Amino acid sequence: MTTSGQSRPWRSFLAAVGVNVLANLVAAAIIYLGGVLFGIFPREPKAIASALVIVLLAAAWGAILATRFFGLADLQLTTSAGTAFLGGSLVVANLAGVEIDPIWNSPLGLVPAVVLFLGGLWFTRPAWRDRKRRLAEAHRIKGLHWYEP
Repeated sequence: MTTSGQSRPWRSFLAAVGVNVLANLVAAAIIYLGGVLFGIFPREPKAIASALVIVLLAAAWGAILATRFFGLADLQLTTSAGTAFLGGSLVVANLAGVEIDPIWNSPLGLVPAVVLFLGGLWFTRPAWRDRKRRLAEAHRIKGLHWYEP
C-alpha cells in the first residue's frame, strides 16, 4: 500500500472529528440561546451575539453546501440565502461589538456587511418566486386550467 493510501483513513478521521467539533459548537450556541430565552443562563450581550453569529454562519455554510450535497438546481437561491446569512452574521457581530477584526468592527465595516445581507435577500426573492412557479407547474392538473395548486 502506498503512503497516500495509508493517509486516507487519517484524513477522513480528521475530517469527521472537525465536523463533530463544529456540530458541537453550533449545538452549544443553540442551547445557550435557548437557555437565555428561558432565563436559565444570564443575558450577556456579547455572548448572545457570538452565539447568533455562530448559528448564522452555520446556516450560511449549510445553505451553500446544500447545492453540492443534494444536487439542487437552485444554485442562485441557496447561494444568495447563504450570502444573506453571512451578511446577517456580520451585521450582528458589528452591532453587538463582537471582536472579529478591527475593520469589521468599525462603522466602515458595517457598510459591506449590510450590503451582503440586503444583497443576499434581494437576490433570494426572484429565485424563490421562480422555484415556486416551477413547483406549481409540476403539480398542475391537465384539463383543469382554472385550478391553481
